[in-house]
Amino acid sequence: MEETKPRPGFPGDRAQVAAEKLRALRERANQALDEHRGRLAQIESELSLRVRQLAEEFESASAGIERHATGGRDEEVAALREQLEEGRAKHEKFVDQLALARRQLDAIQALPCAACQDAAHQLADSQAEITRLREQVQAADQQREEDRARHDKFGEQVAAARQAISDLQSKSHEQTGSLQAELEAARAAQTAAEDHVAGLTRDMEALHSEYDALHDRAEQLERERTSSLDEQRRTADAEIATQREQLTAIKDELETVQRAHAALETRTDALQGRLADAENDRDSLRRQKEDAEQSQSNVEAELAALKSTALDEQKTNSQQAAAAEASHAAFQEQLTAAEVEKSTLAATLADANAENSKLSAELAAATSSRSELEISLEGAKRQIAALEEVGGELATLKSAKEHAESDAATKEAACNELKTACDTLQSELAEIRATSCPQADLDALQQKFDLALADVQKLKGENGDLREELAGRPEASDQESPELIAIRSERDALANRVEELDQAVAVAAADATSAEDADDLHRRFQMAVDDVRELKQENAKLREQLAKVPAGGSGGAATHGGSNDWAAQRARLVAMLEQEDGDGRLDAARKKERASIQSTIETTDRILAEKEREIADLLAARQSQDRSDRADDTARDVEQVLNADELIAAERGRLAALQAELEGKLRAAELEFSVERAKLAREQSALKERLFDLQKIESQAGPAADPIDHKQPRRRWLSALGLGEEGEEPPKPK
Repeated sequence: MEETKPRPGFPGDRAQVAAEKLRALRERANQALDEHRGRLAQIESELSLRVRQLAEEFESASAGIERHATGGRDEEVAALREQLEEGRAKHEKFVDQLALARRQLDAIQALPCAACQDAAHQLADSQAEITRLREQVQAADQQREEDRARHDKFGEQVAAARQAISDLQSKSHEQTGSLQAELEAARAAQTAAEDHVAGLTRDMEALHSEYDALHDRAEQLERERTSSLDEQRRTADAEIATQREQLTAIKDELETVQRAHAALETRTDALQGRLADAENDRDSLRRQKEDAEQSQSNVEAELAALKSTALDEQKTNSQQAAAAEASHAAFQEQLTAAEVEKSTLAATLADANAENSKLSAELAAATSSRSELEISLEGAKRQIAALEEVGGELATLKSAKEHAESDAATKEAACNELKTACDTLQSELAEIRATSCPQADLDALQQKFDLALADVQKLKGENGDLREELAGRPEASDQESPELIAIRSERDALANRVEELDQAVAVAAADATSAEDADDLHRRFQMAVDDVRELKQENAKLREQLAKVPAGGSGGAATHGGSNDWAAQRARLVAMLEQEDGDGRLDAARKKERASIQSTIETTDRILAEKEREIADLLAARQSQDRSDRADDTARDVEQVLNADELIAAERGRLAALQAELEGKLRAAELEFSVERAKLAREQSALKERLFDLQKIESQAGPAADPIDHKQPRRRWLSALGLGEEGEEPPKPK
């Protein structure tokens, strides 16, 4: 009988194939990772070299810009340097993260797969045990076939004996008389044959007992084999589950490596794009540098012309100053005569002061937050009107002053043109550096920025008109009051504030270097717009107050309104109140104004304290948000690095195919186990049916024997075979 070969879908074969595939897959993964390490090292070296070259180029460009550019260019170069330092810091951080990921990957790869080795050993032991059991079952089957062959041979011998007895009986019926002697010989032969049959019967019984023992042994082996196969199946299922978990872990590791590599490639592309942008910026800066040098040469020529003009004007001013001194001497003579007229105007001034107090009370009730500024402007207007009435003789000085101011305006226009050129260069640089922002966001921000610039320009024009109107007043003399000085300082403060807003808008535009700074730019833009709105409101109030102020009278206490330096303004207001307390001349309206001023000071202090707390909270929230944003960016970078490697994706596909193949083999093995169990069940059922048939034949063999000699022992198996009892004579023919 042929030896049974092990089936290809057996768990031991599958485990060996899976182990070999896992080893091959690990070797390929290690080889691919080594290649990636080499590529990453090469890319890092190239990036480092390129970054150093760009740093040198930026440093050289910065040095050239420092030599030739104006103050605005210095700020731009400083911003470029800060961006370069930030890029270097990000690159170093990325290199550290990449090194950490490599170390983790090496540690994961260095770990031995003990579970796979144990599973392979257990599967090999299970395969050896199953092979041994198969050999035992095969030997039992072979023994059973040999027993069947002997049983068939014995049946043939019994059939031949029965045929011989039948022949002898027929011959005895035909030759009864003549073959009496032969009958005795036949009886002797029959006795010998029966003895032989008795021996064969004993052999047959021994064979039956052996067959029963073999059958019991086969059932026991079948039970042992079934239990062993079930145990091996459970073990194989556990090992397959372990291997699946290991495959899942390997897949997760490969996905992690894939995301890291994808992020690395994305970062590499971004760095290459930034390098290309930096090269474009360098070319643009070179062109801008040439334009700036050309503009600088033009400006230097204009400055030389302006210097010569200024020298001429200085000579003219000195001559005019001499004439003004002569006029001033004449003015002193006229001033004595004006004192008499001044005493006459005192009564009118008192009436104007009373009317002014009434108007000041109404204005304080309407606009409490701007009461100090309104009072100071009204007093300043009255003082200016009084000075205009008494200062008609200063026309010569005024014309000289206007001439000097026109010259200064010309110079300021030249400086503004130079500043405009610098602003143009800065805006061009900001546009180049903002190319990394999304186009839609950039267009929206640009539109808002243009609107803000238009508002700023309009505000500057309005402030210029106010400045010209205030500058058109006579110069301060020894008799000018502190109100006029406060108004002029307020004018200068407003001009400084407008310049600060211009610088803030320019810095906000220059800081929009990437999509990450868009939120900060938008916030700063909103702050600038709010400041512009406040200035517009202040200018509107100033125009209204200038329109409402009467032409005559001089006035009230000096105060500073509108300055952004609240501490200085508060100190001046407190000093003014203390001075009035020392004078001791206060009417009811002024006391009401003083109470309003004190309440305004307290309210402003409280509001400033609240705003400072809000600013501190916003700064803390912004710092925490920046930290969380940096952590999210790092996580996204790692995820991108681990998500875009083709080789790792291919390895993941092969792992998925291997997993599907293992699952298919597992299903095939389960199907084979089911078929084998069904086959064993059918064989057991057939054996039981045969045993039942044999028992039935033995039970039915008794009535078939001849009941002549009831004392002789029964041989039911002989009766089942058609043989008579021992010593029984054949029936006589009738």
